Formats: sequence, structure tokens, C-alpha cells
Amino acid sequence: MTERAEKAAFQWPYTLSPYDSGMVIEDVWPTLFFGAERLAEVRRKAEKLTWAADAVAQMQREAESVLREPPLLPEERIGWRHDFYSHRTAEHLLYDPTSPRRFLDPLEQTWHDSEAQHQAWVLLTHERTLRMMRSLGILYGLTGDERHAAWVAEGLRVAARFIPRTDLREGHRNGALYFHPLYDSQVLLLLANAYSLTRESRAYSEADHRAVREGAFEAGMPSQIRFFEETGAHNMTCYVGASLAVAGEVMGRGDWRRMGLAHPTGGLPALLREGLRTDRKGRADGFWFEGTTFYHFYSICPMVAVYELMRADGGLTPEVRERFEKLFEAPVRMCDPDLRLPCLGDLGAPGARSLAIYRHVYEYAAGQLNPDLFGPALRAIYDTGAPRNSLSALAYGPDEVSAKRLSQRSTVLPVSGIGVFRGKTPEGPFYLLFRSGQHGAGHDHADRLTVDLRALGEVIAPDLGTAGYAVKDAHAYYRSTLAHNTLMVDEQDQGKASRARLNFRAKGAVGVVEDAYEGVRLERRVGFAPPVVQIEDRCTSQEAHRYGWVFHARGGMALRPVKPCGALDLPPLPETGAFAWFRDRQTVCVAGEICVDWRVSEGVWLRLLVTSDGPFEATTGRTPGNPTPDGHGTVFLRAAGRERVFRAALEVHRGTPSLWTLDMDQPSGK
Repeated sequence: MTERAEKAAFQWPYTLSPYDSGMVIEDVWPTLFFGAERLAEVRRKAEKLTWAADAVAQMQREAESVLREPPLLPEERIGWRHDFYSHRTAEHLLYDPTSPRRFLDPLEQTWHDSEAQHQAWVLLTHERTLRMMRSLGILYGLTGDERHAAWVAEGLRVAARFIPRTDLREGHRNGALYFHPLYDSQVLLLLANAYSLTRESRAYSEADHRAVREGAFEAGMPSQIRFFEETGAHNMTCYVGASLAVAGEVMGRGDWRRMGLAHPTGGLPALLREGLRTDRKGRADGFWFEGTTFYHFYSICPMVAVYELMRADGGLTPEVRERFEKLFEAPVRMCDPDLRLPCLGDLGAPGARSLAIYRHVYEYAAGQLNPDLFGPALRAIYDTGAPRNSLSALAYGPDEVSAKRLSQRSTVLPVSGIGVFRGKTPEGPFYLLFRSGQHGAGHDHADRLTVDLRALGEVIAPDLGTAGYAVKDAHAYYRSTLAHNTLMVDEQDQGKASRARLNFRAKGAVGVVEDAYEGVRLERRVGFAPPVVQIEDRCTSQEAHRYGWVFHARGGMALRPVKPCGALDLPPLPETGAFAWFRDRQTVCVAGEICVDWRVSEGVWLRLLVTSDGPFEATTGRTPGNPTPDGHGTVFLRAAGRERVFRAALEVHRGTPSLWTLDMDQPSGK
């Protein structure tokens, strides 16, 4: 196994690891699902466009190495994707198809070998092989080379033999084979794509065709249907609905196809209606209702296949078109100046999520939806140096990348309560995300009123996202209120806020949350004037509480208190739960203000000044990043009462700060 510790070029992953990248024919995960219906477009591009011809030639070269071995589809129990993580660092393990039992943590260079990790490796291996089967199917359609079709046909024979097995389904939800109906659906989608591209080949016998129909699809669909009928709008429903629609199209099963397209709770119109929240006028801002950046894109990918089937039928309504397009627009509005995406909610790590790793999604958006709107985003992606050679570019992308540059301004997603400030100083760009909307479903975090700061090319104080769910202790911390740059009460996590709102302007915003804690109103005012961000927080309630103010930033940290005072009548901070991750603590009580400096990188510093309307307790320490060794310097303030105010100012600078003191009589936000 090659020990790769450097991030892969252009981060074109087929796992959740920022260190993994593969051949073009391995494609990206999560992928877009297409088959024979896009072959004519791929052929047209390959015959007309130099970049497309070069991409196909690269695929052909890569296929020669793949053809030397049979499709790798281990016929054994399939595990959970989230087990393929290091329990020491919460980093995704490196995937190697030749190493089924030993897995490298790229951060510590340590090896891991649990059975659960092996079963997750089996899942990743099946998915990788199935994506390559689809790629070789495309090459067969372009060249007529029967070797490609024969390799795909062998994979389908294995699948037709494997999928009916009941002995490997015990304990899996809805009787799924691949651990969960979600994973089954992706397998069935890729099998349908690959079969549609090669079904005319002489590599298949009549018995093979019958086995594919009965062994793969007839055997695989019952658990899909059971799950689909009991689950409403959800990222999983997006995949299962797509598998029904696409397999129904390929196998001539109109009942499956109709269910996937038009089911009242799982068809595309229902998903777009229930999966995108709207304001009182019925307008959606485009952010998927589960409240997480990763699952936003994860949900888009299978919906593309269903949207294209509906388009072919002439069944798209203006509402479906508008809402579908909004899904692609929201991330462009949220990304930072370097196209990095905030890691809101579950899954993903700061700095590892970007528009560039979702370039297949924007190939589709620019080529098939709205070139004027999404062409500049695609241009910005390729301006980073990423190669244009993906399957999605061939199948869906525009012939040439737009010449128009992406323009980014401060913006708000009003229904989701997400405001994004953008600005610039002579030293570089500034970005601040401020979140104060209703809590999302399932994968969202207890993080209302949080801020995510990036400036001068650095991710300074980000939302952490999460690692894999099997890393349970770290996962619980990442989801906690303590892990975010926000407010908490009595050292407890926020509840699921429904009475939360955001009033946003380009230079200032006000967020209010009224039900994250019973009987407590939290208000945060943000003033954005690069290189300074001002934050004022007001916490009010009828009963006295301990109000907490937490902020994390990357790098080493030093604190200087102004007017220290005697100890306050506060209980010690907890040592369990999320607070068990708050380590190396030092506490001081202050009657004035505190000054905290972080050395974020070689040339970027952050200064924080904070004060309150009375004495307060300040505790500093270290908390984990994501992955955990990417630790953060953390400040946790506490002040008791029925009403308390915190006022803070943040300055990002190159080594010479201008902030030296705060004035409690000077308002912060607007």
C-alpha cells in the first residue's frame, strides 16, 4: 500500500477523505447517475472537443489496467461507511483496494484493522467497482470494444448472484444487503446505468439477461419499496426514489418508474416541496431542509437522474424547475472567496469541503440548467487548476467553460437564517457566516447564533462539521453547542429552535432565538467592518441562569485579562459530556475585559477583545478540531443573572493589531 499523507491533487475524492483521489474512471462519490441516455452527448463531445477527446483517451488508458483483473466485488457482509474512520484522530482512513484488512490513518501513520472497518472497506470496494463498470460501459458504447462489455457483464453476474443472498441481510434495516436501503439504492442505480450501456453486447447470454433482471433488480427492489413507502422527504429518499425510477426505466417496469417519479411523499415534486422550506410568500432559498452542507449535495446527486427522466417526459412544472435550480444556487452563495464551503451540520471537515470537489454538480448545472447563473461558478472552479476530464463534464457539461467570472457579495438565505458577509481590505478578503434560523431536520446541529470566520486565505474559526458517526464520542462533541462559536445556557446544549429569525444587512445583522432554552431569549448583533467584526449578545430570562459565551479559533493562543477580580459564585465547569473535550483549562475572573490573541498561521493573527456588563469568568483551553489533532484555542465565558450582555470585537491582522480596548457604551451591531 502506498502511504499517502499529502492531500490529493484537486481533491477529487471517491471517499470522504481529502487525501484520496483515483482514476477518472473511478469517478467521484457521491456521483451523478446516468447511463445510455447520455452516450450520444459523450460521443458528440469526444468527436468535437479537444478536452473531451483527451478525457476519453485517458479513460481508455486507465481501463487497460482495470481489465487485467476481474471486477472486485467481495461476496461477504457489507458494513457501515462511517466505520471507515480512525478512532484515534477521527480522520477518514485511506482506502486501498489491495489492502482489505489494514487501513492507514494519514495523520498519525498508524494502521487499523477492525472487522467493522473491513466491512466498510467492502462497501467502498463495491461502490468503486460499480462506478468503474459504468465507466467501462461508456467506453464500450463509444468504441464497441467487447472487452469492456465483458468486464461489465462479469460484474453484473456477480451482482445477480450476490444480491439475492438473505444470509448477509440479517440486522440490516428493511432487509437491505448493503447495510441500509440507502446504500442498496446506489448499487442498483449504478447497476442499471452499467447494464443500460452494455445490454446489447454479445457478452451476455439469455441466461445472463434473465439473471440480471431477477437476481439484481427483482431481488433488490422489495426492500427499496418498503423503505420508500415509510419514509418522507430525506436524503435517503432521494436515492431510493432515483433507484426505483432509473431501474424502472431500464428494466421496463412502469410501476417502479412511476413510484420513483411521482410518489406523493417521495417523488421529485414532493421532495422539492417538503425538502426546501419556504417563507410566508412561498419562496425558497434553496438550502436542503436537513440543515447540513454535505447532505445538501448528497441529496442533489440522485435527484438529477429523476429530474432528467421527468424532463424527457415533458413533466416538469415551473415550480419544480425553480426549486431544483435553487438547490444548486445556495452553495455558491455560501462558499468563501477560495470556494471552500462552510461545514454546517453533519459530515465533512473544515477546509476539505469546497465547490471544486463538487465540480461534477456544477458541470451539470452549467450545462443543463442555467449557463448564465452557474457558468461563472464552473469557471471559478477550473480557475483553481482542476483538470476538466470528468465523466459528468462529458455527459452533462457545457462545451466550453464560461468566460464570465464569479461575482460574490454579501448575501442571505432568509428562510434558512444564514447570512454571509463578504468584504475586502488591502491585505485580502474577509468572510463571515452568521446563522440564526429554524433548526433543520436530523443532521443539523445545536448551533444557532454561531459564526464562522475566514479571512486572508485562512479558515480561522470554522464550524467543525463532523467525522464519521461511528467515532461516537467525537461525533457527540462536534454536534454540541460547546463546539460552536455561539451562546449556551447553564452549560447545556441548545434545543431545537423553531422561534429563530435573522434580520440581515450587508454591514450588520441581528439574530434572535427564543426557544433554544425554555424561558430564555438570546439576541446576537453582528457588525461587519473588515478587518474588524463586532458582536454584541443579550441574554434575558425571568429566572437567573448562567450564560455562556464560547469561541474557538485555530492556532496557538494567549490570554491577557484586564482588571482581574476575585472568584465568582459559579459552580465548576463540567468535566463530562462535551466538556470532557475542553482540556488544559485555565480560569480567571474579570471585572474589565479580556484580550486573546491567536497565531493562526505564519502571517495571519486573530485578536479578540471581550467584556460584559459586570464581572465574568473566563476559561481558556484547547478543544479538538476535525480531525481531532487540528486543535483549537478556546475561550469560554460565563456570567450569571436574569439579563447579561457580552460585547466582543474580532480583528484579523498580519501581526500588528489596531484593537486595544472596548467601550461598553458603544453599540456593536446595526
